[in-house]
Amino acid sequence: MQVFSTISGVLFPSHCLVCKQQGNYLCLSCKAKLLPHPEICPSCHKVSPNALTCFSCKEQNKTVLSGVLIPFSYNQEIKKCLYAVKFYHRYDIAGFLAERLALHIQSHPILHEAPGNTVITRVPNHRTRRRFQKGYNQSKILATQTARLLDIPAIGLVSKIK
Repeated sequence: MQVFSTISGVLFPSHCLVCKQQGNYLCLSCKAKLLPHPEICPSCHKVSPNALTCFSCKEQNKTVLSGVLIPFSYNQEIKKCLYAVKFYHRYDIAGFLAERLALHIQSHPILHEAPGNTVITRVPNHRTRRRFQKGYNQSKILATQTARLLDIPAIGLVSKIK
């Protein structure tokens, strides 16, 4: 496997997805632009420490979630990474994103408070897109790789109906 990646690296050198600098899929300056997402309540989107559901939303039973972890703000750099995984089969970038997700989850207090109640889930593709356009689900790949790194289950909890 290493021989194949070495040969493919020589034949098809990597370029930064954003600035096109030769080297990796993201150069150091573009990696530095991957900004953390603000810590907000998943229900009302007001500032909430550690992105946990705020007291007001818990009291009003707006959600059953304890919190939602979102590691990156959606900017040009993360958009390019996600598009490369989603449409161009760049599994190497999926591995990088899974590592970053795992680091974010490991540093969050919710994992330590309720380790047995923590799962990783994903939003599935529409069945037509999955079967006829791409042949795979990029969110499932990210969820599975992240769950494997953290040794917690990856479960499909939701289904797409439209």
